[in-house]
Amino acid sequence: MIVIDNFISYQKIIILINYKFLERIIKEVIFRKSESKMITYYKIANLIVQIKHNNDELFRHVHDELKYYKSKELQIGDILIEINAGNDDFSIPKKAIIKSGTKMVHNSKDYILKFNEALIVADFKNKRIKVNYMIVNPEVLNLLKWTIKRLIINTAEESGFIYIHGAALRYKGKNIIFSGDSCSGKSSCLLRLYRAGAKLISDDNILVKDMQLIPFCLKTTINQDLAERFNIENINLKFDARDNLMKENTKGADILIFPKIWNHKLSEIISVTKAEAVEELKKIYFREIRIMDLPALNKDILFKNYKKIIEKTKCFTLYAGNDEKEVKRTLLQFLDNLE
Repeated sequence: MIVIDNFISYQKIIILINYKFLERIIKEVIFRKSESKMITYYKIANLIVQIKHNNDELFRHVHDELKYYKSKELQIGDILIEINAGNDDFSIPKKAIIKSGTKMVHNSKDYILKFNEALIVADFKNKRIKVNYMIVNPEVLNLLKWTIKRLIINTAEESGFIYIHGAALRYKGKNIIFSGDSCSGKSSCLLRLYRAGAKLISDDNILVKDMQLIPFCLKTTINQDLAERFNIENINLKFDARDNLMKENTKGADILIFPKIWNHKLSEIISVTKAEAVEELKKIYFREIRIMDLPALNKDILFKNYKKIIEKTKCFTLYAGNDEKEVKRTLLQFLDNLE
């Protein structure tokens, strides 16, 4: 009996020891989990984007912008983004030079600084973005979104993609590009066709590879003017047309339209030559690349690329009048009647 009691006590001791050991292991795993970062993958224009994060607030906003491109491919990314929540280390790099009157800071890399809220370090050479932030607000979100977009465009161009500043949609079997400078009316045209049943390809930045349009779209920002003209009640919410987003690459553009705003009651759409269209695309490209502070392609290479892209494309300029209903009616009738 004594032997049995001793044996039972021994079992209890072993069970107790095992429980304590298991408890310690669980705590260690939980601790390491909290210290380590999760990695979420996205595939955009054949580029793998990795984001290291702790499922924090800023990541969730970024994910909402990129969620349609989420991928299960666990591989080394072409672009790496690391988000550090609650990190107030906003120290400026030693060799940095602050550009007067802006939030840009430079040394051998490209730094973007938002004082007292977030530091976004973008290394375009090594395709890396690192973010330290304390709070999330629209300025920080827009700054990060703009930085991510710049890096994707820069990496895509280096990988052989052709960049066009514009919106692209598929409407009644035709791929249509609206290209122009900022505030020229691209988003307005996008909204007009989207509400007429068009499928979205790109909202602001078009990538072309092997003469195919590559779906690339973040949320379209709605300003006060767009909200009033299109009866969008809450301008603080970004208009999201991506529920009707093209998922696959599609053929090149059938129609290219350069929207222009003019102070006239009636709209007018006129034809432009291929040579005129190529020159206009080049001007828009270099103006936008300069705004984004990115290296530009060689002019001769760009000319050949654009000439090839619009070889079979019908090109026009849309002079949009000041009556929204009239502009929409004119545009849709023109596209419906175009052979």
